[in-house]
Amino acid sequence: MVELLERCGTDSEGLKKKHLDAQNMIRFPFSSKRKRMSTILDNVAEAKPGYNKRLMVKGASEIVKNCCSKYLDENGNVQTMNDGMK
Repeated sequence: MVELLERCGTDSEGLKKKHLDAQNMIRFPFSSKRKRMSTILDNVAEAKPGYNKRLMVKGASEIVKNCCSKYLDENGNVQTMNDGMK
């Protein structure tokens, strides 16, 4: 992913500094049973009060999708994941 960002001219180090606080990170490594890996981190770019944790999940798309109950639409609004969206 980093290589792709750099090929597109994106400052990946700048993004890391803006969005990643490695001190407050919890990792769940990939396992063949779960078929995904997950990382919980503080979103340091969020200035407004609230729960500023982010869950990043990497794995087989059908496995990740089945774990989701909500998603963010193109305007950043939380929407309920229905069967039509899945």
